[in-house]
Amino acid sequence: MTSAPARSARWLPWSLLGVAIAALAWRAGSDLDQAIAALGFPYGLDYGEGVVLNQARLLSEGRAFGDITQYPFIVFNYTPVYHLVLNAVAACPFDALAAGRAISIAATLAIAALMALLVRDGLGQSVDGRSRALGMLIGAGCVFAVQPVALWIPLARVDMLALAFGFAGLWTACRMDGRRGMILLAGLCFTLSVFTKQTEIAAPAAAMAGLLLVRAGEAVRLAAACFLFGTIGLALCFAFWGTAFFEHAFVYNVNRYDWQVLGEHLGNLLRHAAFIVFACLAIAHGRTLVGERPTDGAATGRPRRTLLILGVYLLFSGLTLGFAGKVAATLNYLIEFLCCCAVLTGILFGWLAGGRITQGTNQGGTKGDAAVAVILSLLLIFQIAATHTPPHELLAQRAMVRPMLDDLVAEIRMADRPVLARDFVLLLRAGKEPGWEPAMFVELAEAGLWDEGLIIGRIDRGDFAFALFDAAPRGGGTGDSISAAMRAAIARAFPIRERRGWLMLERPAEPAGATP
Repeated sequence: MTSAPARSARWLPWSLLGVAIAALAWRAGSDLDQAIAALGFPYGLDYGEGVVLNQARLLSEGRAFGDITQYPFIVFNYTPVYHLVLNAVAACPFDALAAGRAISIAATLAIAALMALLVRDGLGQSVDGRSRALGMLIGAGCVFAVQPVALWIPLARVDMLALAFGFAGLWTACRMDGRRGMILLAGLCFTLSVFTKQTEIAAPAAAMAGLLLVRAGEAVRLAAACFLFGTIGLALCFAFWGTAFFEHAFVYNVNRYDWQVLGEHLGNLLRHAAFIVFACLAIAHGRTLVGERPTDGAATGRPRRTLLILGVYLLFSGLTLGFAGKVAATLNYLIEFLCCCAVLTGILFGWLAGGRITQGTNQGGTKGDAAVAVILSLLLIFQIAATHTPPHELLAQRAMVRPMLDDLVAEIRMADRPVLARDFVLLLRAGKEPGWEPAMFVELAEAGLWDEGLIIGRIDRGDFAFALFDAAPRGGGTGDSISAAMRAAIARAFPIRERRGWLMLERPAEPAGATP
């Protein structure tokens, strides 16, 4: 008869893993429910949504990558693939904002599926089918337990699509096996990733470096494929927009560096400490498997190649965390590194369920296996709970917020001149041309690449009907990151201030005539 301790050693780890998978399923459902709710909310949830929507509009009108010394003062801070995809989806027809958010949702689901496939390839035949399936579920589910991902799924921004292309390239690179079509497909995916967001270089670099360690010829051919598609992409961009494309995407895309900003984002990264620990454990254990030369080939071929590429990817994506120190950086710079950690977490738990960590039985029948399984499973459950993301404030209060925003749109639409505002979604809903993007042009002015007098002169001449910016704490003036000169110009032109929720509407003292 089996003793009670033996039965506990067998069933407790699997029970805890079941709880973890259920918690991940709940997180996925919660995140997707919020994202679907965002499809029906017609206003911006994030400053960057309006910026991207306006860029897509200018692209469709043939006004992309324009002269930044001419009104409207707009910088294209991303390469154009997302904008092209958004315009294609919106032409179906869909509302542009909803189309952009739907792209992010679809891209996130694709990332989860690709992560599961990478877990499967990393595990190979080293574990049984049940353990492999468990690892795939955990790897795919962990993407929804990454807090920045949960925040970014509902947004019409470029990040999730760029990452989806990057993971598609990684998975294809792990399965190339010398096939020319797969090499070309991997190169195309990596090129699309970079042409969606120009900083997405960790994935192609990791694939080439990892392949160089095991199949140098394939690494060279992959690099050639990326060079081919990249050259075609650059040629098309220069054909349509000339040198302005390069200036906008690279020269003008500048930000000051702030170590305090980096520290704040790294503090958020530490909320995902368990995922980072799991990734490191997977790499440490994977080194022993990669170094083995068993006769059954379990650690060679595709699994070995996948583990090498993921290990290099963890390193390279970790290096890109340095981008999080830019003044305007947000949590999106943590997403790629944490998604790599999630893949490795799935692989680790696949090994754990298959008895590969302590070389025990598949059921965790030894006390050592059971103890490791219980500890790691509890750590995973605590990690899922620690990164719980509450619903977006605007979505949670949309019944109260929407009437206020509807009224603001009506006021903006009735204005006889352009309106100076940070929220481009409000301007676009009202049919007004966004004329100036504060976040980018403050940085350009600081770098000496743009004359702030161009916008100040227009404010002083009365070119704008009124201003609408985030209200500062305790009811102060304009709460956005703009210069003292801009604040003074807005105060001179719009001395009457009226609080509208979290926004401050600033009006002139008396109606000013339109500029001829």
